[in-house]
Amino acid sequence: MVHSRRRGATIDQASPLAREPFLAIAEIAGSATQARVILAAPISQAEIEAHFADHIETRADVTFDAGSLSLRGRVGKRLGAVVLNERPATIEANEENARIFAQ
Repeated sequence: MVHSRRRGATIDQASPLAREPFLAIAEIAGSATQARVILAAPISQAEIEAHFADHIETRADVTFDAGSLSLRGRVGKRLGAVVLNERPATIEANEENARIFAQ
């Protein structure tokens, strides 16, 4: 089940779970500005992809980097606001990328 409410929370840095890349969070406590994780378990990217395949989006983005005066490409998988993985992508010479560069 995917819970539709979004809320941020912190986890104790001394917890072994703090080093996990992804967590399935069952319970949080506290206010929206100071919530903390009470009950969670690690979940692998493979498990996320198996359970939420219909909700995962593969996306390629091209942006202009003003510091280097160049285009930067990234491609990755996302589950809502959660980035599952991301890597640099090759920039193709096409009209859309020329428009991004010109803007």
